[in-house]
Amino acid sequence: MYKRNSNGSRPDITKSRNKRIPSSTVQGTVWVAQPNVCQAGGNYPFNAVVPILQQSINRFHSRLKSPRVESRKLYVVETSELINGTTTAKCNTTPGTTTAKCNTTPGTTTAKCNTTPGTTTAKCNTTPGTTTAKCNTTPGTTTAKCNTTPGTTTAKCNTTPGTTTAKCNTTPGTTTAKCNTTPGTTTAKCNTTPGTTTAKCNTTPGTTTAKCNTTPGTTTAKCNTTPGTTTAKCNTTPGTTTAKCNTTPGTTTAKCNTTPGTTTAKCNTTPGTTTAKCNTTPGTTTAKCNTTPGTTTAKCNTTPGTTTAKCNTTPGTTTAKCNTTPGTTTTRCTTTPGTTIKCATTPAARQTMAITFCSVRR
Repeated sequence: MYKRNSNGSRPDITKSRNKRIPSSTVQGTVWVAQPNVCQAGGNYPFNAVVPILQQSINRFHSRLKSPRVESRKLYVVETSELINGTTTAKCNTTPGTTTAKCNTTPGTTTAKCNTTPGTTTAKCNTTPGTTTAKCNTTPGTTTAKCNTTPGTTTAKCNTTPGTTTAKCNTTPGTTTAKCNTTPGTTTAKCNTTPGTTTAKCNTTPGTTTAKCNTTPGTTTAKCNTTPGTTTAKCNTTPGTTTAKCNTTPGTTTAKCNTTPGTTTAKCNTTPGTTTAKCNTTPGTTTAKCNTTPGTTTAKCNTTPGTTTAKCNTTPGTTTAKCNTTPGTTTTRCTTTPGTTIKCATTPAARQTMAITFCSVRR
């Protein structure tokens, strides 16, 4: 089978056999058995010494003692490289991060979507202590187009306590250009409650009006009275029903809004209510706008424990297009905090590397 030497002895093939690879060379580079003959795709970078790799090399070389050795493939599975904390190019990450398209949470800046506390966004809304270009924010903020809550000023919409708005209404201690406010206020066109004076509409106990109201337990032909009354054209307060205007707790109105535990045809109500066009607060469902905790909306976003059709939610949520924060799942992207690549992987993911060891038949 072998060509004998001139003296009849078998040729010494040990000199042509590969030397065993020392363990020190395993870290950094994966070698093939005969690098000059078979590169097997080239050398592979390798960041960790894997015992199974060295064992495979040793087993391979022990088989080289046989005179007939053919090509073999040895597969090294698990490089024990954990891909912890990755970064994605399209979606969001959590605290202290910056993303190209989606939203992030505390202390972040995004290009297109919303962030939460202490942030600034280009197109969407943020929460406390923030400024946005187009949408609304909550306490101590200023927005260009939408509404904010306590201690804020808005260009077009309404705010709550201690605020001033250009077109809509506010609550206690406020002044508005077109709509109504509550206690201790003065309005240009609409009504207010206790201890107030209005130009056209009604007030409650101990008030003076130009055209309308009387005091408690009464009925008037044109305007409103207070508790337990019914009027032909205007509004009353608790436990009442009116033909055209609004009432407060436990009431139903034809055109305007009411407060707790009510249902309205066109406008918004507060806790435990359902509205046709506008938004409500906790435990509510709306047709077009957003609600807060434990709610579901058709178009906009909600906060904890919610699911939305188009926008993002916070902890423990699932969204169809946008990102969520900790413990969430998204349809397009998801990463962990503080990272950047294109395809998000999860922590403890393992790579598989196929390494070819080969020799030539002798």
